[in-house]
Amino acid sequence: MKIARLLHGNIETYGFVKGDKVSTKDEITFLTGVPIPYNVKDFLFDG
Repeated sequence: MKIARLLHGNIETYGFVKGDKVSTKDEITFLTGVPIPYNVKDFLFDG
């Protein structure tokens, strides 16, 4: 699995890549109810 910074329209976010599939932080939060930090730095170092 890889972490990617993504641009969707004019909104920057990040997500997780596995094979040819990408799950964004917002999708994961919506589907699981688990809050994920706003940016990748916080996710990696503070989360």
